[in-house]
Amino acid sequence: MKKELRYALKDAFEPPNPIHREEFLRNLPLQKKSFGEFLLQQLPYIRKRTWLVSCLLFAVFFVSPRENWMAIPSLLPFLALIGITELARSSCCRMAELEMSCRFNLSQVLLARMFWLGLCSFPVLLMGLFTVGKLSAFDTAQILLYVLTPYLLTCAASLLVLNILRGTEGIYGCAAVTCMVSISNGIFQNTDAFYQSNRLIFWLLAACFSAATTILQLFIFLKKTEESPWNLFLIK
Repeated sequence: MKKELRYALKDAFEPPNPIHREEFLRNLPLQKKSFGEFLLQQLPYIRKRTWLVSCLLFAVFFVSPRENWMAIPSLLPFLALIGITELARSSCCRMAELEMSCRFNLSQVLLARMFWLGLCSFPVLLMGLFTVGKLSAFDTAQILLYVLTPYLLTCAASLLVLNILRGTEGIYGCAAVTCMVSISNGIFQNTDAFYQSNRLIFWLLAACFSAATTILQLFIFLKKTEESPWNLFLIK
């Protein structure tokens, strides 16, 4: 009886076949938008506090006194954190499924925001490298490794967390990872052996591992946001 009732309900509520569907889709007006226009359109979606924190870090690095230059590598993980949280906004606001099925899908949205976040982070990283180079006696290779490794490690670990946890739990996990990297880096800086030249190979391995993990986790993150079919793509 239940099976018969289920079939009866299915027959009763089955929608009718669409009439003139192809003609309707063919005559539906579409707003032409290039990817460049879409890229500019995504700029206002980067929250103001992201730009504010980046400008604040830039100013701190610019006026950093000689005795406090070692704080720069410990502050850069927070630059990574604000960028990662921007990428997780769709999931936190429960808009991911809707954005997956739009004309410019979620993967393209994230790539556009990554472009602007990269432009936002690049001057800060450059100022950090310049300040450490000016205030320390390290060579160029050491400066690059000492400054970028905590940043890359935070990016790798945060993306790994986002691929495991979704929503606000992922954001809290990223914040915890950022604090751990920053505090650990600050603690190890008090050890004289931490910056010895014979330890440079370990820094290089850590930087390469972090960079490779970041790329891998970013690929996995974007893979999960692949587009769903959009009906208007069927228009000839």
